[in-house]
Amino acid sequence: MSEWWSSLPLELQVFYAIGIVALVFTVIQTSLTLIGLGGDSVDLQVDVPDGVDMDTGGHSTGIGLFSTQTIAAFLLGFGWGGVICLKMGLNLIISVIIAFNIGGLLMFLMYFMLVGLLSLQSRGNLDYATAVGRTAEVYVTIPAARSGRGQIQVMISGRLTTAEAETAAGADIKPGHSVRVLERIGNSDFLVEPQ
Repeated sequence: MSEWWSSLPLELQVFYAIGIVALVFTVIQTSLTLIGLGGDSVDLQVDVPDGVDMDTGGHSTGIGLFSTQTIAAFLLGFGWGGVICLKMGLNLIISVIIAFNIGGLLMFLMYFMLVGLLSLQSRGNLDYATAVGRTAEVYVTIPAARSGRGQIQVMISGRLTTAEAETAAGADIKPGHSVRVLERIGNSDFLVEPQ
């Protein structure tokens, strides 16, 4: 192995080194992500330059154009692209230009792939105000005359959600009964009335 390495010209050694290190890093990073340990490794976030519209539906993806994943993709394309070009007999300047373009292409492909994958993730934010006026089902008995809290199940942002509720009605509302959400009291609690 060392004989093969020492027989390579310096420029080929540089391209091989970049390509091999980037490949090893990408394999390790992908393996860690698949087992659940590397999902939050996007630390080097840089804003996309002005004039480039990366519309993600108003939500931040947490992925910058220059993240660890995109830089690794660039180096992977640059290193192996340079090796291929030099092996094809192209001169060094042409090989560097082509390798740079391959690396840039892989970097942008990785960026758009990550943005696309992250846009598929479920958003954890629920807008509890959308429940006002909806019909809900009592899950845990709601005590009468606002003397305590029970629980209801109501659709919020397209999800069936369990939330605390109280009522001004004169009698307890038992589980299984339908109620109408009158108003939001607090962040995620509701005032309800029987239907």
